[in-house]
Amino acid sequence: MKIMRGFALFGVLLVALSGSSANANLIFNGSFETPFDGSHWTGNIITPGSAAGYHPNSATDGSYIMGFGGGANPPPPAGYIVQEFSTVVGQQYQLEFDYGAYGGPVFQYMRVTVLGQSTILDEVVSHISHLGHTTPNQIHAWETQIFLLTADSSLSVITFADISDPYLGHSTDSAIDRVSIVLVPEPSTALLLGLGLAGMAAGRRRIR
Repeated sequence: MKIMRGFALFGVLLVALSGSSANANLIFNGSFETPFDGSHWTGNIITPGSAAGYHPNSATDGSYIMGFGGGANPPPPAGYIVQEFSTVVGQQYQLEFDYGAYGGPVFQYMRVTVLGQSTILDEVVSHISHLGHTTPNQIHAWETQIFLLTADSSLSVITFADISDPYLGHSTDSAIDRVSIVLVPEPSTALLLGLGLAGMAAGRRRIR
């Protein structure tokens, strides 16, 4: 009985440690809730937009979003933001963020790159505003974007750059929110997690 309880407790600890490590977001201020001080996100930063400044219930996580474009006429230079984050060579990571647009209807384009020793991700995502709204006053028809990448350096750099034609849709803004990069567990780690869960289940059965 004591052995099984010990195995179960070990399983709980193993799952907790492995899960917290795998789910830790490597991006600081990924939902743009913390005021910018230049210590993490840098670049050609246009003032982060308050969701309430556009319409209620716009942000997908918290109260703030990162807006690109500003709707100026003539438009300002295209915005971009950059952040460095630590990685382990050979490890796989999952990038996830929400992308939307306001104004238009005009297609907006965002280039997402991740650089290490080489370019490990280079993707362009697009969105047209005023489509796909399901909630009144929900101006951002958010779409979740997910990409997998494999690190080739101990330090990687992610960049979001607005590459939309500013004169085609100067009243339309791109926006992102809920940016995260998390470690994808290796098969061996997943096996340990499974063993830990099995130990927890076995311990519960014996205790009963």
